[in-house]
Amino acid sequence: MLAMMPPAKNRLQQAEAFLRSQLQNGSVPVAELVEEAAREGIARRTLYRAATSLPVIRLPDAEGSRRVARWAVPGAVAPRMSAPERFKQWLAAAQAELGTEQQ
Repeated sequence: MLAMMPPAKNRLQQAEAFLRSQLQNGSVPVAELVEEAAREGIARRTLYRAATSLPVIRLPDAEGSRRVARWAVPGAVAPRMSAPERFKQWLAAAQAELGTEQQ
């Protein structure tokens, strides 16, 4: 079995390619990535090494949480807005829909 395993560099490159393809359309839960990678023969440790070698963004589970729940690549994730910014955006969209403007 050991003789059939690709060299470590090739495994890392395989994991990097896997992450690029999985994250090209936005963030993905880490648990899903680990599960899918295992199906493709990529070890969890290799996946994490690939995430470290690529510009992978680690997104927290919840506001202020230190637990990483999702990974993404730069450009595939919209920048985070603060709660007041989200409210202003929602209010502007609602007013536009109703045809009213705040004076």
